[in-house]
Amino acid sequence: MCSKFDCSMFVVGMHSKKRPHNIIIGRLHDGELLDMFELGIKMYKPLSDCKDKTLIYGSKPMLLFSGELFNVDMKYMTLKSLLADLFKGPTIEKIRTLGVEHQFHFVLSSDKNLCLRIRKINLSTINRISSSEFTFPPLKTPDGRAVQISLEDATPSVDFELRRVCLPSEDKWKRAHRVPPEVIKGDKTPKNKHTDVFGSRIGRVHVGKSSELENLRPGPSIRTALTGHRKRGFERIKSGASNSGKTMVSKDVNAKKRRKLFTDA
Repeated sequence: MCSKFDCSMFVVGMHSKKRPHNIIIGRLHDGELLDMFELGIKMYKPLSDCKDKTLIYGSKPMLLFSGELFNVDMKYMTLKSLLADLFKGPTIEKIRTLGVEHQFHFVLSSDKNLCLRIRKINLSTINRISSSEFTFPPLKTPDGRAVQISLEDATPSVDFELRRVCLPSEDKWKRAHRVPPEVIKGDKTPKNKHTDVFGSRIGRVHVGKSSELENLRPGPSIRTALTGHRKRGFERIKSGASNSGKTMVSKDVNAKKRRKLFTDA
């Protein structure tokens, strides 16, 4: 079912004579079971017993975990991570602190008992502030008004009993916490670099135009390199003549002598 609907978490409720009022909560990673906890319901207070039933859809609750085992034992640290993923809701960038209306309090009283208490957060404006009334300075709104926080019991409230547990191996736990490099880089893509559909990294190099290449003269031809004789033609004169734009004709002395011999004959 998880692979069919592309879900990474599941909650299954069942009831039997051997395990009455049973709830199973689990997570998946890369299509495989990561961890799973089995909880039995010992006490349940429904939502109908609450006086104020107004709940805003999409509001973010405050998650509070009480118990030394949540920070000591790996088993209960995994349970804390599982409950946080289950109740945190969608991931958002910012949250309005005064808009937090409910508190989910998880109390681990012993290694087998887990209690869930939901409380409503009420904010009331304080007109006069006296130094003897408050031990700590009161919370202030963005517009500078002092407010007082009070908690009111809400529902549902549940007492769980921890039953069977399925913990991941150390290698699987490390792979589940591995962050892809694309997520670390974020939206910052390297300049002139990209990855094609096959996963190959392709880079592009831009070579600028160099002025030194224009001053280079072409080398001698193969005939000149073999015979040592230059081909007659026009050549550029050196700095002074080249700046004036004049050219000179290369004179071959041997060619003049040959022309004289032909004219005498």
